[in-house]
Amino acid sequence: MLNQINLSHCQEQAEVVAAMAKVKAAYEMGDHMASLQAFRRYTRNGLDAAISFHPVHQVPEEERKWAFELMKTCVKEYYVRGGWGWNDRDKWQELTDETSCFLLARDAVSGSLLGFVSFRFDLDEGVEVLYCYEIHLSAEVRNKGLGKFLMQILELIAHRTHMRKVMLTVFKENTLSSRFFREKMKYCEDETSPLYCDPLHAEEYTYSIFSKTLTRPAAKTSASTTPAAVPTSSSSSFST
Repeated sequence: MLNQINLSHCQEQAEVVAAMAKVKAAYEMGDHMASLQAFRRYTRNGLDAAISFHPVHQVPEEERKWAFELMKTCVKEYYVRGGWGWNDRDKWQELTDETSCFLLARDAVSGSLLGFVSFRFDLDEGVEVLYCYEIHLSAEVRNKGLGKFLMQILELIAHRTHMRKVMLTVFKENTLSSRFFREKMKYCEDETSPLYCDPLHAEEYTYSIFSKTLTRPAAKTSASTTPAAVPTSSSSSFST
């Protein structure tokens, strides 16, 4: 029995090391849009948007500030009503964390920003994932398919970098976002969401964790019994 436990522990460690290597490799790949030329432009429903990828350090300060103000407009009320509170300094640091990556959508003619996605490659419960922290669009370009297009790009990036899942967090109160991910993007509540990890108290949580699995998961040797920590910079609100 002891040998079996030791073997299981070694296997779990090896899986985590392999997952960490995939995360590291994903960050080292450079421009993730370079191999997605067909997705660099969105020309539907009256929009002509150019899409580009940037590590956070390549995003100019004024564009980071634009993204922050858009995020604040879209999600601050959910944080406050959800009891989490809102602090500009903390949220700025979270948005501009050194591991953050951005997809920026611009008007292809004027160059003005239309929306953005921020995401990170990370481990969640020992599994390699692409975690979508923010996705927000300016009010005038919503409901035109651009949000779905950006999420499809994220899924392609996750697939090409061998991530197991795309994950995100949504406030329960934000029913529009919940429907968008469930119905349009076909996401499901993740096994780390309170619905599954704490079913007896699930109603006490103000958020849900959604995911889409991209590859067949390896067999698990143990099950988590507590909800995964919610990434503090995840807006849990999406304006698409």
